[in-house]
Parts: sequence; C-alpha cells; structure tokens
Amino acid sequence: MFVSINNYLDEKNIILYNFLKKNYKDITLYRIPKYEGFQPSYFKMKVENNIVKISYYVDNHKNSYFTHELLHAELLLTNFADFHEFKSNHFKKNKTYHLLFNSIIAFILNIYAHDKILPKFLFLGYNIEDFTSDFDEKIDIKTTINCIIELYNKTNKVEFIKKYIQTFLVIKDNNNPKFNKEYLELEKTLNKIDPKLYDSLFKNWNKWIKYEGNNNLPFMEELFYEITNWYNTQL
Repeated sequence: MFVSINNYLDEKNIILYNFLKKNYKDITLYRIPKYEGFQPSYFKMKVENNIVKISYYVDNHKNSYFTHELLHAELLLTNFADFHEFKSNHFKKNKTYHLLFNSIIAFILNIYAHDKILPKFLFLGYNIEDFTSDFDEKIDIKTTINCIIELYNKTNKVEFIKKYIQTFLVIKDNNNPKFNKEYLELEKTLNKIDPKLYDSLFKNWNKWIKYEGNNNLPFMEELFYEITNWYNTQL
C-alpha cells in the first residue's frame, strides 16, 4: 500500500529529498502487508531501476526514520556499492564468498553505511536516539556469547563466522552510551574466543571509520579475503 511521502517531509529533510528527486527517477514509500525477517519496525530502502523504494511494516510517523533511508539513497550516489553489486558479481565468481557472506552482506553494508550517514543525520538537526528504531534495544549478552561459543565448537564454522561478524558490528553500530560498558566486555570476549578473526574485523572497521571517502569495495574485498583465509584454515 503506497503512503504519502508528504507525511514524512519536514524542514530538515526537504532539501535532501528534492536533491534525490533530481538524481533518481522517482522515490516511493509504501507499507508492506507482511514482513519477512526480524525487527519489523525498521524502515527499509532499495533502489531498483533508478527508483528509490522505501518501505515499512509497523506504522511509525517519525520523520527521522524516513530521513535515515534517504541518506542511504544519497550514499549510493557516491562510490558506495550496495548488496546487488556483491551478489551479482563477487559472490557468483567465488563460491566461498557466497557461502560465507551472501546471507549477511546486506547487514554488513548497512552498518558500514551508518558510519558515513550518521554525521549528516545529526547535521540536519535530528537526535541520535532517532537514528534507528532499536536505539534502546540491547542484545542479550549471555545468550549471544553462549551461541557464539557453541557455534565455534562445531566443525563447520560457517554459522559461527556469520554470528561473530554480526555481533561485532552490532557493537560498533551502538550509539547508546547506556550499553557501552557491557558491549566493551562483549567485544573483549569476542577477541578471546578468536583473536585472529577479531583482528581482521577490527582492523578493517578502524580503517573504514578513518577513511574520508565512501568507496566501500576495497574494504569489503579485503574483509572477504581475510575472513575466507581464516575459514580455509579451519577446514
């Protein structure tokens, strides 16, 4: 069901919206009748045929969440490659890349994108607690650690890698100072579980947040290479 975009426009995002209207064929907003996945309160954005398609499941009239997706669309106008680039090119050429990253590449790219769009989100005048709808949601530390250790002890390390990467990036994506202390301890635990894998993720992320550009391809290629090498040593 299509929804009027006017409900989500304000003096903070109107210039950004008009800029994107000039650079894309169209921008649409619709409510999806059935949500497949997790965290249904999230807004989602994808670009198809040069059309920005923003969707949501649960009614939430916070303009900030709509603006968040507009900023993702703006980022794609730079050298930031979206998951279609990886699924159509990199993953088809490399079976191991497909095995390890196909199901989590959208998540990885989303977190890396957040590092680039958050400063502008704040510059536009929005509050940091309105950047994502899960600002006050903390992952279950004990359950997460137990799950990672259980997966680590299995012979096949594919699911372990996915869970490990996701947990690391959840920590890095946290903007709520209430969770900093516990997440720091969780990060230390990740390092203890596998220092080499942690080091690959930590170095890649640190280089990315210090990088002033938006070209994520070299960073993703390096990350895939490092993680794949680790995976191959476990076979």
